[in-house]
Amino acid sequence: MTDVLTWTIERRLELVKRAELLRKELGELELEVARLEAAEVVFGQWLEATDGGRRPPGILSPEPEPEPEPAVVTVGPGAGGM
Repeated sequence: MTDVLTWTIERRLELVKRAELLRKELGELELEVARLEAAEVVFGQWLEATDGGRRPPGILSPEPEPEPEPAVVTVGPGAGGM
């Protein structure tokens, strides 16, 4: 009978150690998953900002605003007023 009790105690202690290692590994895996989720969000935002990588993001140096075209003035008879 003592062999069964000894085996039970040893097995329980072994499983406690293994469970602790698995909890630690699970924590590390959850941390990596969280980092990858954050990377996916950032990459998705970059893709949206750069139209899928086809244009620069404008983060470091924003693209200059295009200057408006000057208005075309047509001069004809009577354009000077009354």
